[in-house]
Parts: sequence; C-alpha cells; structure tokens
Amino acid sequence: MITHLHRVAIARILSDLIRSDKIIERSEILLYNHLQHKFGITQKDRIEAQSTTITDAMNCVRELDNDAKQQLQEALLQTANADNQCVAREALILLALKYILEDTDGKYELLSCDTHGSYIEDKFMVYIESDEQEDLNDDIQCNIDAICDKMHLWNFDFIYIPHITQKMKHMDADYIKDIIRYMKPMFNDETVDALYNNLTHITTENFTTELLGAQMNMPTLREAAPSLLINFGTSIIPYCATNHQGHTYTDFLRIRIDDNTSVLQEITRFISDYGNFITDREMVRPATQDNVFKYFGFYKALFDFLAQTDGSTLIDRKVVIDLRHRSLRICGRDVKLSPTQLTTYVLILLQSIRSYGLPHLRTKAQLAENAKLCSELTNKYRKVYSAFSSVDNKWVFEENTKNIAANISHIRKKMQEQAILSPDVYLPYQKSIEGIDYYCTNINIENIYVLESGGEDGIQTPLSNYRPWK
Repeated sequence: MITHLHRVAIARILSDLIRSDKIIERSEILLYNHLQHKFGITQKDRIEAQSTTITDAMNCVRELDNDAKQQLQEALLQTANADNQCVAREALILLALKYILEDTDGKYELLSCDTHGSYIEDKFMVYIESDEQEDLNDDIQCNIDAICDKMHLWNFDFIYIPHITQKMKHMDADYIKDIIRYMKPMFNDETVDALYNNLTHITTENFTTELLGAQMNMPTLREAAPSLLINFGTSIIPYCATNHQGHTYTDFLRIRIDDNTSVLQEITRFISDYGNFITDREMVRPATQDNVFKYFGFYKALFDFLAQTDGSTLIDRKVVIDLRHRSLRICGRDVKLSPTQLTTYVLILLQSIRSYGLPHLRTKAQLAENAKLCSELTNKYRKVYSAFSSVDNKWVFEENTKNIAANISHIRKKMQEQAILSPDVYLPYQKSIEGIDYYCTNINIENIYVLESGGEDGIQTPLSNYRPWK
C-alpha cells in the first residue's frame, strides 16, 4: 500500500529526475502529470516533497512491496527517457534507486550531508574505510592506473586518498603554500603550514571517520567497512531555495566491497550497471596534469573543508590526561572538568580499551549479574580519582549509576563549549550490546596519553600502557 509518506517520497524523486539534466521538456511535464495521477500524488504531497532530500525519499520507498517497487522503477525509467535520452545524472539516480530497492544483504546504503551551499557538479567515486585493510589497499595501489582510466572514460574521478597525498608531496611545497595564501589571505604562516600538513598527510581512515563520519555527520561511516562512495545527487532544502536561503545536501551511494572481491571488479560491475541506463554519454573531458593544484569537484570540497578548520590538524589529535595539572587537553584545548567528571571520562576511556565501554547498569538484576565487574569498577574509579583529588573517596559503582549519567551530560556540555574540531569523536555516547548500554567514544586509542611529571616537558605514556591504572 502506498502511504502519504511514500507519495511525498515519489514526488521528490520524480522532481529530481526531471530537473537533473537542467532542461524541462513538455514531454516530461506531461508524463509527470500522468504519474501524479497514477500514484495519487496531491498538491500537499508535492509541497512536503520540497523539504526532504532525495536520499530520505529513496530510503522511504524501500518499504514498498515488490509490485509497487517495480511500478516505481518502470515509471522513473520512462520519465528519464521521456526526452529520448538518459543523461549521466539521471542514470545515477536510477542506479542508486535500483541498488537500494533490490538490496537484500545490506550491500548498499544512501547517505546525505549538509555541504553548506557547496554544489559538486563533477562525478567522483572515493574509496573509504575506517581501519586499513592491507590486502585491498595493495590491490588498489597495483591497479590504480587501470582504475582511474576506467572511471575517466565515464567522466568519474576515482579518489584514493593516499594517491592524492602522494602526488601533493611530490609537488613543490612553496607552490602549494602560496596557493593556500592566495586562497586564504587571512591565514598566518603557522596556519598555512598546518593546512599544508593536512593536505599531504591525511589518511583514508582520517578522512572516513573524522571528516565524513564525525564532522560531516554521517555516523555510519565512523566504523566503515571498505566501501566505494559515489555522489549521485544534490538536494536543496527547501526545493527551490537559493543557496543563501536553504541548505544544500550532497547525496551519496555507498557500495560495500564484497569479501574476496577486488576494488577493480566492484568498479567494473558498477560501470556496467551504470552503462545500462545511460543513453547519452558525455564527451570524455581531457585529463588534468598531475603536477598542478586541482580546485574542482572532490579536490575543491576537500581543500575547502580542511581550510575551514583554521589549521587544526587531522593528524595530531591527542587526548592528554595531564596528571601534573589534574586536567584534560584535547587537540591542544583545555577542557575544564571537575575531578569526578574527569574520573568518569577516564574510566570510559579505560573501559573502551578493555571492553565495549563503561556499562550503564540500570536495574538491580543487571547489577547483581555483574557484581564482580562492579567491584572492579569501584576500585578502578577510586584509583583514578586519587590522581585528580587529595580528598578521600568512598565511591561505590552500584550507588552512583545516576551520577555517572549526570557527569557525562556535564562532560558533553563542557566539550561542546571548546569548539573542538570533530567534537563527536571525543564526546561520550551510548551504544547497546546484548541488552546492556555502554558509554564509549570514537577516539583512536593510540591518540590517548597520560602526562606525568618528569623532565622539562613531562613524560607521556600511552593510556593503553599506563601501568598504575591497569
């Protein structure tokens, strides 16, 4: 059964498809009027459709039954070819919808993020992962030229972050820094150097988890299996707003790479499916030289985003638990927490190293079932607390579950006040595993250090190796 929400979604998809080639022909409008009647789309539905993204619309129609899905796909294919040609953007919309409607094993996902008025015309496919997969990366490195050539024939840029940084490193550093000064005249030399460092050292994992997952607010990418990410559309909300009046969302199709499948094989499959829809292939644009600074498409978006950080680095993102000053420092910024709040945060970090995080045991039954763990957490809390306060502490885990939740609320508030880059990486959040909620963070354990007295600058020890709290 097609509901009101489904009709709104269909109206949005139809509208995006018609406008995707920037020419609205009479044949398309006549067909649109016919399809409105066929699917029962009302004026109210069309108005509401202006306030949704095509990603949300496609995710909504996934709920349709198989007959309705088939009718919708046939109607959209007919719409795309109403002017006797199916161009690149139309083909991408049709392919994204086909994948998401026919997906049965979670291979495909649709995502969108607010790109703050930035409209990306160029088509690109980027390789993403939250943890480096050595075999797949070796495969990409060996086949990078073949992959790029195959994608270029269809006017896609294939983006492999290590490939970009490697080329950037081989370019003259002064040339790149002069471009940064030209683009961002307000940047001082220190900020220029930091941005250059970002451009030449960002990794696929940094890009995926911190830039896309945290800063661009696509949380499912914080723990992303190896995938290909393709921009397939742009949604302006409200629909006919200018960039100054509305929000611009870039819509992405994510394709998870199957086990025992190479990236080249996955790309070949995508290109074959894409080619089945497109009838009007674009002229292949000339390839750009490798020794020039590219400021278009993905490259422009990456530079603009890193430049917005005012030089904050995506590489050195230390969390320092400073025992000398009894404080917490994140990305060079002091986060002022009370001893109990600081102890709670450190306990979350410690438990995240050893298990899923700090358990939030809500019921007497859960506390009773985990009595040994409660005793261990009580002892660990007192040990950590003694590093931040000289006051004797009789804290007992079982008696303080509500206080932990209150402390975490204060921690989140104080961190948000510091304007830390990618704050969601550091903010405690809850996840549920096997019926129990855990407080955890998305921090890379390797970036957490304990700073003790010793020497001129103190002695830093990775938290995972800090013996007093083991």
